[in-house]
Amino acid sequence: PRLAGSPGFLQAARWAVERLRGWKVPVARLEPWGRRTPSWVLERYSVEMTAPWYQRLTAFPRAWSRPTLSPVEGPIMVVRLRGDSDFAQVQGLLRGRIVLNGAIEPVERDSPPPFHRLTATELDSLERLTRPGEPASWADDVEPWRAGIAWRRRLSAFLAREGALALIEPSRTS
Repeated sequence: PRLAGSPGFLQAARWAVERLRGWKVPVARLEPWGRRTPSWVLERYSVEMTAPWYQRLTAFPRAWSRPTLSPVEGPIMVVRLRGDSDFAQVQGLLRGRIVLNGAIEPVERDSPPPFHRLTATELDSLERLTRPGEPASWADDVEPWRAGIAWRRRLSAFLAREGALALIEPSRTS
């Protein structure tokens, strides 16, 4: 695990610097960059449904999510919060609840797989490329990323003010 600012990141970065120095790269060093972020380490977690029957859920905490001091239990409330205007619909209803934001969509049986193995012909055509297309500009992705971060902060603040116990969101991929 190498989340920026985490002990795992620093260990990996130091390993890379030492490896580069071993290869006689003269300017191998760590340099400061960006804003300082709080360190975050995932030690352990478990998400389990206990009623009406038991089922362990495949779920992962979001990076930098707050820890709990003890197990969190409560009723689930399914909501669909996609923007600030959706807050009014659930205001006053979330205290003591685990919020499931967005219904879990079933995976279609006949949907194409998310990847496929390239055929020999496809591999051959890639091998003959001399200059692949230019990669997408980082600048093209910055604004949606910033908007997403701002939305996550507003959603987290709203849920905290409302007294929600936890937030569960389905994966964006099937």
